[in-house]
Amino acid sequence: MANKGSIPAFDFKDYLEKKDYVGALAVLDSGQCDHLTNVDRLLWIAYCSFRLKHYNRSKDVYLELLSGMHEDAPLEIGLYVAIVHFYLGSYLDAEKAALSVLEDSELKHRILLHISRALGDETKVAKYRQYLRDSKQDALSAAAIELYRGRYKETADVYEMMIAQQRDDCALNVYLAECYFKMDCYDLSLEALSVYSRAFPDSTIAANVKACNMFRLCDAKAALEVLETHCDEKTIRENELIRHNMVVFNEGEKALKVFPGLVHKVPEARLNLAIYYFRNGEIDAADELLDGFDGTCPQSHVVLGILNTMIGQVKRSEEYLKQAQSHFQSVGNSPSERDTILGRQCMVSSLFLLKEYEDAVIYLGLSLIFLNFTGCPPHRITADFVFFAIMVPTKQDSVKPYLANDDSFNWNYGIALAASGKFDEALEALQFVSKESLKSDSAYVLWIAKCWLMNDAPEKAWECLDTDDNATSYELLQLIANECYKIGGHQFLYSARAFNALFDIDKFPDYLNGLTGASVGLFRYLVVRMKGSIITREDLDALTEVIEMLENSSSHKCRNIAKTILKWRTQHACN
Repeated sequence: MANKGSIPAFDFKDYLEKKDYVGALAVLDSGQCDHLTNVDRLLWIAYCSFRLKHYNRSKDVYLELLSGMHEDAPLEIGLYVAIVHFYLGSYLDAEKAALSVLEDSELKHRILLHISRALGDETKVAKYRQYLRDSKQDALSAAAIELYRGRYKETADVYEMMIAQQRDDCALNVYLAECYFKMDCYDLSLEALSVYSRAFPDSTIAANVKACNMFRLCDAKAALEVLETHCDEKTIRENELIRHNMVVFNEGEKALKVFPGLVHKVPEARLNLAIYYFRNGEIDAADELLDGFDGTCPQSHVVLGILNTMIGQVKRSEEYLKQAQSHFQSVGNSPSERDTILGRQCMVSSLFLLKEYEDAVIYLGLSLIFLNFTGCPPHRITADFVFFAIMVPTKQDSVKPYLANDDSFNWNYGIALAASGKFDEALEALQFVSKESLKSDSAYVLWIAKCWLMNDAPEKAWECLDTDDNATSYELLQLIANECYKIGGHQFLYSARAFNALFDIDKFPDYLNGLTGASVGLFRYLVVRMKGSIITREDLDALTEVIEMLENSSSHKCRNIAKTILKWRTQHACN
């Protein structure tokens, strides 16, 4: 029986069983574990520090054990150092530490496999994968590599088989939940997650997975509520994945403060930071961030496709656009993605860049995808900036029902329809665009103006000239001048207006010829139409406007034409 006032002794393993690594570390640091050798105590300190994500302290303890001061230190400590370096993002140091252990083992091969994957060395990945055996740990490593490569269905099949064989291992359900999340099967993901959550209701990992699912099924507010309910302020502040996703759920708020420090720790941080740069027009910053970055998953191919598209459009470079098309096509044709919304969007992007607009319309997708991506390793679930659809379409389904209220969808769908000659449907889609930044873009202005012209509403196209962008106004005048001339009829008036405005800007002889031709075209149209009927006030006003434009010209030819039209107008106005 303990004496009154004595301090009770604690066994650090009691804390380990509760996964209370802070408590276990406090006991180990206090020295209340006389039954342990000094080497064992240091090993447990390093382990607890690692589980608390105190990687630098864990590394320092392991290096102390390797220093030669502890003769009974186990030889595999070099592998533990490699693991810590891996989690610190120091992959070359991790490889060096693992190779310093001369004796081969399953753990060594698994570590080198993941290091090679992180370094993007597929030759070494293939080499070390050959060493994997039938153990549970090796099977999980193989599944992790497949997950990184975006082969979610194959990975899910592996986890489902392992769960059937080892029903007591709840953690497998977290991995399966992640695969379902990646496959856009959010209800199935939550169902798998519930098995783990019942066993570990306070799990931060489970809360993070659930938040990501709620983000897709509901909205960012629902996702934030999950994290704020299950995670205290300290966890939100210190957990890298939670910090990352809090930025995502808050629509990029504090992105520049959080993402840069996570680029080498959370794979999705690099992609999300690139998207942040895209959305803020910082293409050079995105290019620098992604320099030397290879597409290793569908989401990274999407981001690289966007980058090359933006640079290609700015520089008018066919080479960049060709690379972008290749990235999008690789996702669109991928067996794991081609029947998902993301895969169909990428296929449309590829078709857009190939100028195969009719095929693009069939897919009813997007041309530029600034939205959907997550590239999650095992134990990690992250989300993206914009909510997509919650169902996966079949081969016969279109994407349209899932994105009908999305501005980017309506922009690109409308342009694809217009490029295919379906101007009435295109106009309907483009009118659904509500974001001012999109509606003021020159491409949007020019395409919707053409749709108005092709729907016999030139007055609406003329209203599009109300823009502060001189370059867009000039292009729009050229569009109206030439398209109205080709359409003819009463649109000759708008052609004449546009050619007259262009001649005032450039004094280019062809513009003056265009004004003359459009004026004569309008005159002939009214003469033919008037046979047997009375000229209207609108017709007289149109002729008056044309006469004024011709008379203000310095061309003798234009003035003679004006006199002829004026004479006819005067006679028929009197009648």
